[in-house]
Formats: sequence, C-alpha cells, structure tokens
Amino acid sequence: MNTTIVKFEDLELSVIEDKNHEWLLDTALVAKGYDVTPEAIRSQKSRRSDELIENKHFITVANCNGGEPITFWTKRGVVRLGFYVRSKIAKKFRDWAEDLIVNQKPATNDVIVFVEGAARILNMNDNSKLQMLQKAADIYGFDRALLPAYTQSNGVLVPLSKLLEGTAFSARKANPILESKGVLEKKWRASSRGVQVYFWNISDKYRCLGENQVSPNNPKETQPLYYECKKNDFY
Repeated sequence: MNTTIVKFEDLELSVIEDKNHEWLLDTALVAKGYDVTPEAIRSQKSRRSDELIENKHFITVANCNGGEPITFWTKRGVVRLGFYVRSKIAKKFRDWAEDLIVNQKPATNDVIVFVEGAARILNMNDNSKLQMLQKAADIYGFDRALLPAYTQSNGVLVPLSKLLEGTAFSARKANPILESKGVLEKKWRASSRGVQVYFWNISDKYRCLGENQVSPNNPKETQPLYYECKKNDFY
C-alpha cells in the first residue's frame, strides 16, 4: 500500500492511496482528526450499521499479527462519520476530508482531451502538441515510449525577422499590419504579477503561411514561425 503524509491543522495523517476509494484512514487516525477517542468511532460504526456500509464507507482487513481485523475508513466513510460525531472540530475535519485529493492521476483520455483543446485554441503545430504530451507523460507517469520522437513539419520554419531580411520592415512594425490583415491574432495570458499580456498567434485561416510553436522564452505563449518557402506569398 502506498501512503502519503497529509496535514490537517497540527496533525500529520498517514493516508493510504486506494484505487477503489481514493484513499483510506485507519480508525485511530480518523479519531484524531475528529478529536474523539477510537472507541467513539467504533461505537458509531456499531450503532449505525444500517448507514455505515462495508466496502462503501469502510473496509475490513485481516490483521497479519493475528489480532482483531483492522478497519480502514474510505473517504465517503470519513465524511459520513462527520455528520454523527460530536466535537468542536467535526465540521472542519469533515470538510477537509471531502476536499482531500491524494495523488489523483487523470485518465489518459482526459490528458489527451486537454492537450487537444489547448492545441486547438492556440493553433499549435504538431511539434508543440508532442512537447505537451511528453510533458504530461513525465508529470503523470505515462510511458514516453508510446510517443514519436519527433514530428514532420510542412517546411523549413523561420522567425518573422528572418523572413523580413532585406526589407524596410522590422517584426515589431510588421506584426500590427499582419494583425490588420487577419494573419495574426492576439492571445492573452496572465503574467507573474497577474497582469494580462498578449502574444502573437497565426490565425487558423492563414496556417498555410506558417505554424505556432511553444515559445522558447515562455512555455505559456506561442511563437509564430513562417515557412521559408512561402516568402513570396507572404509578401
């Protein structure tokens, strides 16, 4: 069993991760949380046997030392107990238990839906989608070997400054013009100070001119890159 130490007030509680019930707590720790004796918790279990149901609100595990079976309370069980236990801290501990999530790992489909949604909103290219999936794999423990090592681009990608070499335009001067023509769109994000700042994004209509890639300067932004072979079309 994998355990995680979590804090409630000044208490440190050893929570057992459980795929069927999210997490489990033994009777002694539940009693500590509710600031009552273990006997008070066992009494509630006995008196309310029609409301506290095995394999739903608690599970019973054989004692490897040969003593009485050990009761572990599920998340639902701990919350349900909070409606019966009488102590000054009962409501607070019940609310804490209801909100507690321990190392919750999203389903693979949920991660894919998230990446697809972000990629669609930001018109990301395939390489940026791959980077997001690789990052998600690292965070949530998925196997990176299931992903390709690289993606194929539709052409050589260069920044706007490279495309404008030999012209009278700088990227700073050209971006507002490109926005007025519908080539670029402004996207917004919150800065570290909570201020909304914008970044440029090639619109879906003009994806034929280039791709949006995750910015090397800030992973919360995209950076427009343009196909070198489309230079004449671009002008």
